[in-house]
Amino acid sequence: AAIPDQSSTGYTEKIIISTNSVLNAIAYKDGYVPSSVVSGSYIIRNTTGIPPNSQNGVRVYPTLVSDAVSLQISNDISGDCNVRIYDFSGKLHQSLSLRKTTFTTSENIDLSDLKPGSYVLIVQQGESRSTTKIVKQ
Repeated sequence: AAIPDQSSTGYTEKIIISTNSVLNAIAYKDGYVPSSVVSGSYIIRNTTGIPPNSQNGVRVYPTLVSDAVSLQISNDISGDCNVRIYDFSGKLHQSLSLRKTTFTTSENIDLSDLKPGSYVLIVQQGESRSTTKIVKQ
């Protein structure tokens, strides 16, 4: 995302976003020094109505975790799978790649290094993406 300056588009009302986005903002007022640039990352949850722990053949359990989460992928998509875990500020905490060669692939993901809080686990398989909210105790 670009760093805003005085020539950037000004907004006075809410901004609606529908995809994962990073927004950079700065405040200007005549006669005052501009503010620092503030950035925000926004992760948009899947809103298809499919249960969040079983999307596109992807199952994540449990969603209330202490040390590890189990990931099971059961679908016809083979090849590389990317798994990323973000906090709700958009910070990436963990990333791993899996090679899926069979219909069902399972993986245990160690979360013992994460601090307690809410996270989003995203599984990307080509154009297919599954999003699951997990809570670390």
